[in-house]
Amino acid sequence: MSTELKFRLIKYITSPLIVVIFFGIAIRSVEIINRNYLFGFDQGWNYEFAREIVETKHFRLIGAEASFGGFRGVFHGPGYYYLLAFFYILFYGDPYGGLIYMYTFGILSLVLSAYLAKKIFLNTFTLLYIFLIGICGALISQSRFLWPPHPVTAIFVFIQILIYKFIKHKQSKYILLALFFSAMIYHFHLALSIPLVISIMIFYWLNSRTQILKFLGKSFMVVSLAWLPGLLFEIRHRLFITNLWSYEMSSGLSRITTFRYWIEHGRDYWYNFAESFRFQPFIHGIFWQLLFTTLYVTAVIISYKQIKEPVRSFVKYHICLILITFMFFIFINNTIWNYYLTNLHIAYIFILCVIVSALWQKVSKTQVEKVIISGLLVYILVFSISGIAEMHRMYTSEIADIGGGAKIKGKKELLDFIYEDAGGKSFNIKIFTPPIYTYAFDYMFHWYGRSKYGYEPGNDEKNLTYIIIEPDSAKPWSHLGWLETVIKPGEVEWEKSLKNGFIVQKRMY
Repeated sequence: MSTELKFRLIKYITSPLIVVIFFGIAIRSVEIINRNYLFGFDQGWNYEFAREIVETKHFRLIGAEASFGGFRGVFHGPGYYYLLAFFYILFYGDPYGGLIYMYTFGILSLVLSAYLAKKIFLNTFTLLYIFLIGICGALISQSRFLWPPHPVTAIFVFIQILIYKFIKHKQSKYILLALFFSAMIYHFHLALSIPLVISIMIFYWLNSRTQILKFLGKSFMVVSLAWLPGLLFEIRHRLFITNLWSYEMSSGLSRITTFRYWIEHGRDYWYNFAESFRFQPFIHGIFWQLLFTTLYVTAVIISYKQIKEPVRSFVKYHICLILITFMFFIFINNTIWNYYLTNLHIAYIFILCVIVSALWQKVSKTQVEKVIISGLLVYILVFSISGIAEMHRMYTSEIADIGGGAKIKGKKELLDFIYEDAGGKSFNIKIFTPPIYTYAFDYMFHWYGRSKYGYEPGNDEKNLTYIIIEPDSAKPWSHLGWLETVIKPGEVEWEKSLKNGFIVQKRMY
């Protein structure tokens, strides 16, 4: 390699943007490095789906049933599980592959965000945008454990790129592609997909009112293609979901949200907004969050007319998305969980950087604007210091944290303890766990137990049996009733409490 090429490479690697991207990557890498990640009920359930696809060749047309709104007969798409099955094969069933799955999408969201920001912002605000995304706690968590909605952020950023291209070039192919990928999000979470599809269609109508019927026809074809597995399931089962959904709608009129739910939904939305700009541990509390919210909204109102095209139209799209998402969920009579709104974190951060950039370029002539932009910049400075402190904390404490029974090492320790005590003899297990379902333990015995020790336990109460108890932190006495009423009496040889929090009994029947 020539000296000139080495110099260019070093200059590129040490450029501020690359440094900020790598900072965001590093803060997401704790579990990748220590290989100790969350593996609970949901992760075990997901891996049982993947194992079913790979080992029994049971190819699915629908994913898990959606739970939002209390309605039955609504299913996510199967794409998430097929991608997980790919990592299942690649890593021979090791759940570490699922962590790589999430981590890859998390890094992709940073890289795509950098690409988009370079098209829109000056260098300073490109760095600010990537830095805020890099240290957003809600987005960091998406790379740290397996969960169906987590890949959505990277897909949403790609959709942003397509919409920005549509705004600049006025070519409907970009908006149709954006619609297709928005519909494809149903394979990860239906509640994230539908508001995106609706917001894109309304945004197109607001910006291009010509040939609407032709566009609607193409949109229907594009969305139907993305939702094809679900449509095939409907045809195969003679409109099972449609009929069930019709019944649910007709019998569920009493579920229409009251004003009380509107207030609660507003609270859920505000929590989602505040989570996008969390800057603990230096400043914490509702006062500071309300102050920032007030500054944020005021700055949007003041600076909107100062924003130049095509960025102003792009901001309009994000505002449209926020409003449509709120209206879509307003009739849901349960909590609007943060992962329903995962794509809004990116929207809020983008709008913040746009308004700060607009106010900065205007040089803030009025006293009010000076106060607002000063407040926002001070907040961002504190946020930046907090992000560095958070990374230091993660790498000095979390990287060495075993995490008890909730993480993979704790469960491996449990299995090693039981198998070593059994000494190669066959045994049975009975499990008490607060989620009731034992997917995580079932998968661990199938994968880790079989791969390391060559066999899996039975599930009967006979001969040598180990009782595994995961105490419920909310009701630490609850397993006592389970032992008395569910488990048959047997000769208890010993009972031990492990350091990872599990309780193990050895019984003979």
